Amino acid sequence: MMNGYQHLGLDERRDIYRLVATGRSVRQIADALRRHPSTIYRELKRNRHLDEHPLFRGYFPTVAQTMARGRRVRGGKIARQPELAAYIADRLSAAWSPEQIA
Repeated sequence: MMNGYQHLGLDERRDIYRLVATGRSVRQIADALRRHPSTIYRELKRNRHLDEHPLFRGYFPTVAQTMARGRRVRGGKIARQPELAAYIADRLSAAWSPEQIA
């Protein structure tokens, strides 16, 4: 049975930033935060800030938190397309099955 997981929070992202800045390896960071190394690798890959100016490239905890939250807020296909939602609601109220709507 799975134990589940928790998303990284801003405090953990700040810890990652601090540990990266001190030259710690991903495995050392994972051990310090009691997270799997894959979690840290993914975090650093997904949420690094890319900029034309080298000074502004890298991993920044507040930018990472904003990027992660932005991905989480995004709704599904139906929520983002009001016309599609109306079409589906219309068909469901007319007793269509999901298979017929699809």
